[in-house]
Amino acid sequence: MTSTIKKSLSSFLAVCMIFGLFFVLDQPITANAAEALSNVSTISTMSVQKGQSVQVNAMAKGGTGFYQYAAYSKLSSATAWTTEQGYGANSIIMVAFDSTGSYDVRVAVKDSNGEVATKDFVVSVGSSSLANNSTLSATSVALGDSVKVNAKASGGTAPYLYGVYYKKATSTKWTTAQSYNTNTTVKIKPAAATAYDICVKVKDANGTIEKKYFTLTVSNAALTNKSTLSATTVQKGSAITVTAKAAGGTGSYTYGVYYKKATSEKWTTAQSYSANSTVKITPAAAVKYDICVKVKDSSGKIVKKYFTLTVTK
Repeated sequence: MTSTIKKSLSSFLAVCMIFGLFFVLDQPITANAAEALSNVSTISTMSVQKGQSVQVNAMAKGGTGFYQYAAYSKLSSATAWTTEQGYGANSIIMVAFDSTGSYDVRVAVKDSNGEVATKDFVVSVGSSSLANNSTLSATSVALGDSVKVNAKASGGTAPYLYGVYYKKATSTKWTTAQSYNTNTTVKIKPAAATAYDICVKVKDANGTIEKKYFTLTVSNAALTNKSTLSATTVQKGSAITVTAKAAGGTGSYTYGVYYKKATSEKWTTAQSYSANSTVKITPAAAVKYDICVKVKDSSGKIVKKYFTLTVTK
């Protein structure tokens, strides 16, 4: 009885082993593939000033075994790389820059199988803090004249852009004379005799902005007498026409016209101050006459202009 049970059990186990083998063989055979080596390094900043450094944090994942790290740098316009660190276990690498420009920084990681993965960064290196060196051609002009803004920057990271804005000192609203542009010369022609604020903005390639303000005083142009005489020689009994005219000064003008014989000291009034600008004079004698035209603006400023008239027989 016992012998029969043992034989049956042995046969059952044999069958199970055969079917189990077939089951195993029927399953797909898989293998755990290693993750590919990748470079996940980071850099502390993408913009520094001349003489400063960036910190490279070299990191890797995947690959096989332990990692080694290397770092290189060069001017973006160059072809040859400078080795900042050869392959080693140190993963924190400082890269310093002693001149301005655009630099390429390359980080390389290598695993124990010799597989290498690289990662590149571009770092902008400026000369110093951005400075606004803009100037104004004048701080005081007459109404009708222009002032020239000479926009200029240094430091920071080139190239630069320039924006120019102005407003009346009593206003809060700025007028754009030039939006950000590479143009460095901007003319402004104020429309009123008052004080103006002018703001010049310079922006470098990193987006850093520096402003500079100016105060411009705009005054009325100096009062000038532009009066004319229709002739400087006439015959006795003929009239000459005085055309009174002024420019500059303040507000409206009035005109006074006076004449006398050249040998006399006493003036005759042809017209007292009036807005009328055309006056006729008919000399009574065949001699030389002095003619004086006065123009006066609304502030009371007076400018005179003299003519000599010769009257013949």
